[in-house]
Amino acid sequence: MFFKLAVFNQIRPKLLGKWPYFYFYSYMRTCAAYDSTAQAIGFDALRVRYRQQRRNLIRELILNHNIGEKLNQYIQTETAKQIPQADQLAFIEDVQEDLEQIEESRLAGLGIDPDQLNKWLQKRDMK
Repeated sequence: MFFKLAVFNQIRPKLLGKWPYFYFYSYMRTCAAYDSTAQAIGFDALRVRYRQQRRNLIRELILNHNIGEKLNQYIQTETAKQIPQADQLAFIEDVQEDLEQIEESRLAGLGIDPDQLNKWLQKRDMK
C-alpha cells in the first residue's frame, strides 16, 4: 500500500492534496504527546539501558534461592562485573526495588514461572 501511495504521489501529487500534511501533523503531535508523557512519568534511562542485565540478575537470584547477605553479595559481585562504576549504585537500587516489588504479574521477561517465584518469596519471607 505504501509503495502504491508513494508512486501515485510522485506521478500526481496534486491528487493527494493536503492529506500527507495532515498525516505528518498527526504523527508529530503524537510524538510530542509521548515525549510529554515520558517526562511526566520520569523516564529512567539507566533502568532502560541495563534492563537485560537487571532481568538476568533477578532471575539468577530467584532460581538460586539467594536471600539475605548471600543475595546482597551476589548483587554486588555481579554488578561490579557487568555495570560501569558510575552506574553501579543506581543499578543496585533498581535491582533491590524490583526485588521488593516482585510478584507474579511482573514475571514477564524474567524467564521464571510463578512456582519458582513463590518458592523464593516463601524462603525470603521466612528469614
